[in-house]
Amino acid sequence: MRDDTDATHTLDAQLTESAELAHVMGSDERDCVERHRPPV
Repeated sequence: MRDDTDATHTLDAQLTESAELAHVMGSDERDCVERHRPPV
């Protein structure tokens, strides 16, 4: 295996997670943020 395999996999995972988060927040951003954010 090449040395950059883990780094590439991590980057792909981060991109996927970001895309999923953006999709979830995009559906109802304000409500989602308020619901998952700890009380201040």
